[in-house]
Amino acid sequence: MKPKIVDVEVNDVKLKVLYRKANVPNIVLLHGMPGQMSNWKHVIRLLETKNYTLLVPDMRGYGGSDKPEKVSIDDYVEDLRRLMELFDLDPSSTVIVGHSFGCVVSMEYIVKYHDIPATILVGPPYEMKMDIMDKIIIHTPPSLWKPLFFKNNPLTRRFYRKIFFSPKTPYTVFEEFMKDNTDYIEGLPPHVFRYSKYFHGWKAPEELRNSSVKAEIIVGADDVVTPPEAAKKISQLIPGARLIIVEGAGHMILYEKPDVIISSITRIVNSL
Repeated sequence: MKPKIVDVEVNDVKLKVLYRKANVPNIVLLHGMPGQMSNWKHVIRLLETKNYTLLVPDMRGYGGSDKPEKVSIDDYVEDLRRLMELFDLDPSSTVIVGHSFGCVVSMEYIVKYHDIPATILVGPPYEMKMDIMDKIIIHTPPSLWKPLFFKNNPLTRRFYRKIFFSPKTPYTVFEEFMKDNTDYIEGLPPHVFRYSKYFHGWKAPEELRNSSVKAEIIVGADDVVTPPEAAKKISQLIPGARLIIVEGAGHMILYEKPDVIISSITRIVNSL
């Protein structure tokens, strides 16, 4: 059965969700910031060969979902909880797979609800600090920074290539990413790029040390957004976590090495 994309009302916002009902376990995929569900397209395609139930939202603020002026990490955790209820996903049969900011949501969900058996964290941040780019975006007019950072031009292309991809990644993969995301990124309203101010100071919760969740932590060896050192710290927080450092990959493993994620999902599922 092919996945369908539907709109649902969750906690006063409309979310666009890709859903496929099949057998357990349930696989939930959470994108990064400012990502969208289509960033998982290669993983979704590979998962279609497996008979898992699949839930992939555009999280609030992103993709085709509503874009409120303000957000909080708790908003994302509660949206996830409500989506699982709406689609009748038993948490005890659910694996949450997060990428980048999606890992933050997964970790916070785990320490709040303690009811999922496993998670896979792809390119997870250990903490969220405000860098110079965040300060420019938050404190200056969009007319200054949007053309510089979020328009498809030679400067941003060099920047995105260097920041999000391994130098070993084929240029065709980068081009595919740009084709998939240019119109979306250029069309996002300025306040969405300012969401980072609501997450400043977040750090991976120490409560993860008390978790019984099975976890695999995947990070690109060439990831400069969430470096391997961050993944190592998180793997040390979660008892028994498996750390996988992927050679020839940067931050966008979803495009660069989706087969690694599928192998991790298969391994986690077989261990439940």
